Amino acid sequence: MSVGCVNFSDFKGYDEVRSERDHEYAAFLRSTRELQAAKISNDRGLILNSVVYNNQLWVVLADDVRSPGNLLPEDVKVGILSLSSFVLKYGFRVLVEEASVDVLIDINKAMMRGVGR
Repeated sequence: MSVGCVNFSDFKGYDEVRSERDHEYAAFLRSTRELQAAKISNDRGLILNSVVYNNQLWVVLADDVRSPGNLLPEDVKVGILSLSSFVLKYGFRVLVEEASVDVLIDINKAMMRGVGR
């Protein structure tokens, strides 16, 4: 992550103090910002790239939820897997039919609120 011309990941030990929740939040923040920037630019290439990144994020999230070491309650896991399925299907709609990215942005923002900071 960088603010201005400062790249915080360049500081030794920075990554070691970040929690899993911090990493998840940062990933959703990056994806959401990319989707928002793509929407504003209305550049089809940027839209495609941002949706592909968002889909990759949700695949990783679904894979993590399904891993044996995941300690989330079963109902939360099922909810995240269901939401992941929806996001991926909707993301492909955006890629194929040029549907709006607004739904993906809203879902990511909700996830960021859930992950909290």
